[in-house]
Amino acid sequence: MSNPGIVAAKYRLVRKLGEGGMGSVWEAQHLSLGIPVALKLVGEEYLHDESTLMRFRREASTTAAVRCANVVQVFDHDVHDGIPFIVMERLEGETLADRLERVGRLSPADTLIIFRQLERALTCAHTQGIVHRDLKPSNIFLAREANSVEVVKLLDFGVAKRLQPSSHSGPSTRSGVMIGTPCYMSPEQARGEVPVDQRSDLWALGIIAFECLTGKRPFDHDCLSQLVRQICFDPLPVPSLQANLPRQFDDWFARAAARDLARRFSSAAELTHALEQALAFHVSSQTLPISSSAVSMSSADSMPDSGSDEQEPISVAYVKGRPVPVLLAVAGLLLALAAWISPRARWVDSAAALPAVAVRSQVMVTTPEPLPGAAQGDATGIGPAAPFAQEVNAPMEPQAGSPTVFPIASTSASPAPQLEASASSPAAPVNGAPRMPARKQKPKALSAAQLLERVRDGAHTDAVTALETRSMEVDLGI
Repeated sequence: MSNPGIVAAKYRLVRKLGEGGMGSVWEAQHLSLGIPVALKLVGEEYLHDESTLMRFRREASTTAAVRCANVVQVFDHDVHDGIPFIVMERLEGETLADRLERVGRLSPADTLIIFRQLERALTCAHTQGIVHRDLKPSNIFLAREANSVEVVKLLDFGVAKRLQPSSHSGPSTRSGVMIGTPCYMSPEQARGEVPVDQRSDLWALGIIAFECLTGKRPFDHDCLSQLVRQICFDPLPVPSLQANLPRQFDDWFARAAARDLARRFSSAAELTHALEQALAFHVSSQTLPISSSAVSMSSADSMPDSGSDEQEPISVAYVKGRPVPVLLAVAGLLLALAAWISPRARWVDSAAALPAVAVRSQVMVTTPEPLPGAAQGDATGIGPAAPFAQEVNAPMEPQAGSPTVFPIASTSASPAPQLEASASSPAAPVNGAPRMPARKQKPKALSAAQLLERVRDGAHTDAVTALETRSMEVDLGI
């Protein structure tokens, strides 16, 4: 460079941020706008490597083509003093790889927040026929915005593949060449098969989710040949055996990492929706709120390591996720109340069915005072101390010494009235022999004239007569 501190007369280099696979990344300042940017330079050792230069141009054009808030923005691409460079938005934060190295593993809530935004980025890319082919935690950036909100940004489209080649896509990938990072390669990438489609990116998402939730890579080996064997042939690891995860996530991972392309998820949206369902219960018990928009994911929000004794505070989301004891208590109270009301409701229904308790009238009839000179007995042998009552299915027994109240039902059909001795009087002797209790006898019904004659003869001084109009017509002749 003619001026090591100035690039293309527009950008002033401030400090080096890091080294990449093809060169270095610098923090720079746009001289005319005064805004910070990130400037990526190709390393001098790759200036004569045509494949590297082609990959660099592909990264610039492909990233600029994917217009999405969750993909890093590219502002410029040019060559300065023979060195190609790319100008991108300046991001503050850390990569997902740095986050996992710092906290060990993420909570289901944190993982879902990241995957919802990755789904948007990949949907935009796949819709335009672009396959990333190098998804891994170091290419997923957790950027902190000015309002302290974190936004996921997808980086490095250097090995991205266009399903429909364009003038900027460069030469096609040769069969048998492995493209990508080995630990996150799909089986078809590891075997060097071409062409690959968006399902290779979905395989990588499954591997990243496994690592986020367990803190371990499902396939990891120092020897490349052994790593390829694990990816292509060995049985898939079971996530719930590595960490406290639901069996639903085991099923999700088995489909996301299916070696048969027909069994694998077909889109990023389908994969993310299935992940939400697999982690639904665990997410409801987390303290971190879940939102469709990006939220802050600081180290305090992340799940503590399994060896930590620190307890997480209880939040509203945690309480809402555990309503079962309250519902059981309420159900128990309702059952107890129903058991208490049920027999009383049946008693009311039975009582309501009785004719005597239905719509009725009441009549109280008391015999007049005994006539002077009336006889103290008659041929029947029933003494003066033996009053009688006409039984009309009264619901209650009359009290001794009190006027008897008898219901007269409003219906038109009723059995003939029966005579019954008062409960307050003892059984009177008949012809010197004890008389049977009145309830066990069925005295013959008397006519109205006979009843009037007995009253006038003084045979029943304290008797109470019940006349039921629905079954007997009374004609006293008065």
